[in-house]
Amino acid sequence: MLESLLKCMLERRWKTAIFSVTSACNCRCSMCNIPNLPLQQPDPATAFAILRQCVENRVAILSLTGGEPFLYPHLPELVRRAHRMGIFVHIATNGTLPEKIAQVGGHVDAIGFSLDSHISAEHDSNRGHNRAFEKCLKSVKICGELGIKSFANTPPNRYIIDRIEEYVGFVNDELGIPVGFCYPETHGGDYFATCESVISDLRAEQIASFFSAALRLKKQGYDIVNSDIFLREAAAYAREKFERVSRCGGGRVVYWIDWLGKVHPCFNKRTVLNKNGIWEKYDPKNCNECFVQCFREPSSFVYNLPHSLRELRTWKSLF
Repeated sequence: MLESLLKCMLERRWKTAIFSVTSACNCRCSMCNIPNLPLQQPDPATAFAILRQCVENRVAILSLTGGEPFLYPHLPELVRRAHRMGIFVHIATNGTLPEKIAQVGGHVDAIGFSLDSHISAEHDSNRGHNRAFEKCLKSVKICGELGIKSFANTPPNRYIIDRIEEYVGFVNDELGIPVGFCYPETHGGDYFATCESVISDLRAEQIASFFSAALRLKKQGYDIVNSDIFLREAAAYAREKFERVSRCGGGRVVYWIDWLGKVHPCFNKRTVLNKNGIWEKYDPKNCNECFVQCFREPSSFVYNLPHSLRELRTWKSLF
């Protein structure tokens, strides 16, 4: 995988695209608004045309998300085509469909599993899905058997906010995979719910302390896939120290492709950038409206490239 990423960089492909392939989902997570949306997903012709646009616009990493992407009927073929085009393919899933993992084996580079807690009852309660924890762990095991790189992912939440070391230890030692953290978002829109949830009652200082603790654990040798820069900046953002935060590259470094195949700067901006085959550049003007990890972390990686390249060696579990 490291070789494929380096090859992309040598070919001057360095962008990340997040493609929402379906709004269908079999979970009802408290912090997510997507199940409240009507069913939306691109037809195969639109989805495959998006892959061609990704290549033409120097996309190196394609993250397939949803809803639940394994509910998209054309996912296996989409992954196969992207892989043949030399795109690094990541799937973000809730892990409750272990029987479908094999469909993408040999063509996906990494799968990220949402895991909100190391306690099964807590995870299942937030996901609104019976045996979600059990199914997710089975999916992780199948990935190991198939040789697919995987990791767990979650925002800090009320279950683990004061138990981060227990959570990371469980994922690293019991599941044998690394863990990544995203920033807890409560600003609504298509993706994020504004109602009471497992993240809505977190205080800013709790969030900042959580990310600072994650950075300490990483330096102690725990397998955490977030970059040092992102973890430091997440803590700074929570404390509103925006001068310590890298600028967002939404619409220049990272793009969101919605369920209809429209390319936007991010989840929150409605501007359409792919009216033609070449995506227009968007100027976020140092936007700090949110700190969505899947936009902020690729941005900080590119904007701090010398440091980022040195840090690649710490991601040995994924490469």
